[in-house]
Amino acid sequence: SLLGIALNFGLTIDALMEANNLTNPDFVFVGQRLNIPSAGNREAGQADASAPAPTPAADELELRVEQAGDLAQEQVQVINDSDVALNLQGWTLSRDGGPIYTFGNVPIFPGGSVRVHSGSGQANSINLYWELTEPIWSSGAVARLRNPEGRVAASVTAP
Repeated sequence: SLLGIALNFGLTIDALMEANNLTNPDFVFVGQRLNIPSAGNREAGQADASAPAPTPAADELELRVEQAGDLAQEQVQVINDSDVALNLQGWTLSRDGGPIYTFGNVPIFPGGSVRVHSGSGQANSINLYWELTEPIWSSGAVARLRNPEGRVAASVTAP
């Protein structure tokens, strides 16, 4: 809600509405991008374009390896358990000693997820395909999600 966002940033609902040209404070939705006025111009309702986008903490991203060993079915699910929308552009998914999948422009909204299938298929906003010719995951293999700086953001051992 706008009230929750306003309280989180020490703003008024009116300042948020003005900064985002909103007319109805009850009409906002999950994943909607809002401009947050900075401390110096909150009264004017102008957005702070210099503020970096928040990144989820490591414990707010989760990986799940499913159907390991079956190329047609195996996949890794990347889950965003944070309150922050995230774009995986430039992030990588890999297995130690294995190939590396590099994400393109893939947004994941709070509570959302995306699946990286090892095999082939028709990609959409929640299903991506690695186009491998053999399974990559086996029991005990470790999947690692790294941010563009190369830091591990999440990892999981395949069951």
